[in-house]
Amino acid sequence: MTKVIDIHAHYLPQPFIEAVKEASAHYGGNVTSDSEGRVVIHIQGMDMGPIGKENFDLRRRLTDMDRAGIDMQILSLTVPMVYWAKPELAVTLARLVNDEYARAAKDYPGRFGGFATLPLQDIDKGIEEMERAILDLGLQGVYIGSNINGKDFDHPELRPFFRRAVALNVPIFVHPAGVVGAERWGKHRLWNLLGNPFDTAIAMAKLILGGVLEELPDLTVCFAHGGGAFPYLKGRIDHGYKARRESTGEIPKLPSAYLEGNIYYDTILHDDAALAFLIASVGSDKVLLGSDYPYAMGDLDPVPAIKRLSSLSPSESEKILGGNAARLLNLDS
Repeated sequence: MTKVIDIHAHYLPQPFIEAVKEASAHYGGNVTSDSEGRVVIHIQGMDMGPIGKENFDLRRRLTDMDRAGIDMQILSLTVPMVYWAKPELAVTLARLVNDEYARAAKDYPGRFGGFATLPLQDIDKGIEEMERAILDLGLQGVYIGSNINGKDFDHPELRPFFRRAVALNVPIFVHPAGVVGAERWGKHRLWNLLGNPFDTAIAMAKLILGGVLEELPDLTVCFAHGGGAFPYLKGRIDHGYKARRESTGEIPKLPSAYLEGNIYYDTILHDDAALAFLIASVGSDKVLLGSDYPYAMGDLDPVPAIKRLSSLSPSESEKILGGNAARLLNLDS
């Protein structure tokens, strides 16, 4: 039986939470509590939290994982990551997080892995921490925002990072951050409901049309929330490539052709038909189980969504539930 692996699970180690609390006042931030007593850290116009015990208590997390039938989580931070801090503090915070992820993997063998947090506002320091996290700590990949403080994936300053990731054969997990259109989202939490999937689509488009995947066809990237809006707009983007000269970007073939490379997606779509479409569109080899634990916008019981899809064969279901992640992240299945 294939191990069930959740590749989208957030973990805020207690030392990281305390370090951010201490630093927040120096960045014009503050710390409050919500109606349930959970901590919310306000910093640089962004909120981190609400942070309840489930964010940092690994024993409670294991209980929740067992209840959901999840054997292993690949831990990652959450927005706003460490991009808000000055480079020196960002390095300190990233190292702290990554050390804690490695400790969790050591303390609970086979239950936890980790996607490293990187201080990519300083590319050289970000690359150094990637090398340390992968080569020294043994983490499985890296975790980055859909843009780095407004710098999109085709920005020249990010190219050395992508090149080094390819050289190290490091998978990159992309989570929306600093989403576009803040001046129009208004109420109803639209920055999350719509902003997250559309910023992910922008990240994918920039990676393709900006020539990053043309230069680096072996780059391995997994996009949160089923790839956001991009998989459902790829026909329009291909049509634009053919119909409008200014849409061709820096690539010699259709944008959708680049999706045949090492591009992956998690399962968090909250809709069986949408998930079935994604799998039919990109193939069962390209989709990995995700929960977005422990947040309300996640799918905290993600396994049934796969088992409900009658279009999947048993072998396809097993790949999505864990086989693909085991292969991609070099884990024992």
